[in-house]
Amino acid sequence: MSKWNAWVLTKKGQALYAKVDAGKTKLVLTKMALGDGAPSDLENCTELNNKVIDMNVTSIAVENETTCTVEAELNTTALTDTLVVAEWGLYADDPDEGEILLGIATDSEPDKVEPTGGVAAYEQTMSMTLVTSAAANMTVNIDPSAFATMGALNDSLKASEDKLVAQIPTKTSDLINDSRFVAADAAGNVTVAGNLTAAKVYNAVYNDYAEFFPRGGETQAGDIIALDESGEGERYVRATEKSRCVVGVHSEDFAQIIGGAGAEPGENILKKNLPDFIPVALAGRVLVRFTGEAKAGAYVAPSGLPGVGRMASGPGDQSVGRIVEDKAGGKELRLVKILVGRS
Repeated sequence: MSKWNAWVLTKKGQALYAKVDAGKTKLVLTKMALGDGAPSDLENCTELNNKVIDMNVTSIAVENETTCTVEAELNTTALTDTLVVAEWGLYADDPDEGEILLGIATDSEPDKVEPTGGVAAYEQTMSMTLVTSAAANMTVNIDPSAFATMGALNDSLKASEDKLVAQIPTKTSDLINDSRFVAADAAGNVTVAGNLTAAKVYNAVYNDYAEFFPRGGETQAGDIIALDESGEGERYVRATEKSRCVVGVHSEDFAQIIGGAGAEPGENILKKNLPDFIPVALAGRVLVRFTGEAKAGAYVAPSGLPGVGRMASGPGDQSVGRIVEDKAGGKELRLVKILVGRS
């Protein structure tokens, strides 16, 4: 367990306190830091003997006219090796010197903090109490309980290892709703912070890969989509036999979609994007609105009806894919399954 020695105000710190007590400046604390060195002449120190990690000051609570409590957080993601916490410094801004080491304390029985390997941030709040009086009697008092939890920090890190692994759901693990990693809502929608890498993905019951294309007009599921060649900018509309740039089929049963506007956790990405974007299937099997004879293996191209397909004679003719099953019918509109893909 830690055994911190008396906190020492450095000579630069004493000079700054004199300026503060004289009303020449304010005491502006900038950060704390931890190191694993063993300085000998603390009063003359201008830096930790071997500083390892900086800590941001998170709050300063004024207790009375002469006392305030300062808190900072230790974030373990910055650690690459085991930290032996042997020295602790507090820094402040001097109007004449810049940032200085205000005070320093050393630990004769230092605890260790193990790195988390970049898996997750573990934050430990530490606090100290500053007391200012007359210039001839300035002291800095440390709250001994601040580092009494250093051993508990390591215990917490070890205890949290299983939880950190469980943040990424597997077939046998429970999903932990930690917003640093993943979040799940009541409907079962999962949002992952960062990149998701998987060797294999199963149970995608839908059949196509889609992208949100900028909307240029009203469309519905099954419509063949093409670039709007009559307007300015990039917009997409229902395709016709005159379209020269057919891109895919409007699909709302996609297995995966890219593009569009991002959604908040729990928000339906399709409903959010439909007013401004068309979900267009680019690969896979989809249902397309169709008229006329439909034979398996035949190519599909836009007809004279906006968004509606017809059987084409070959891969040209702005074909959008190939029919995968025979579908009896005449000129009435119906849905026909195709393997979407530009030829």
